[in-house]
Amino acid sequence: MRELGKGSKGVVYLAVRDDGAFRKNEAIQVLRGDAVTPEFVERFRHERQVLANFDHPKIARILDGGDTVEGMPYYVKE
Repeated sequence: MRELGKGSKGVVYLAVRDDGAFRKNEAIQVLRGDAVTPEFVERFRHERQVLANFDHPKIARILDGGDTVEGMPYYVKE
């Protein structure tokens, strides 16, 4: 839908899941390929896995994740 924020290494976008079964706002965090090293990408992937294991009411849950066609990892959060 639109950009929510930008940091030195990534961008967060507001997205809407609307697949006919659900309609829900979500946030997508994507690394900026021009701003990261291969080591940082690997650390992001590790962080994504760690966050996926959290289940706490004060921490937004990860709903999905993957890599863009350019190979940059992303995750989708509540």
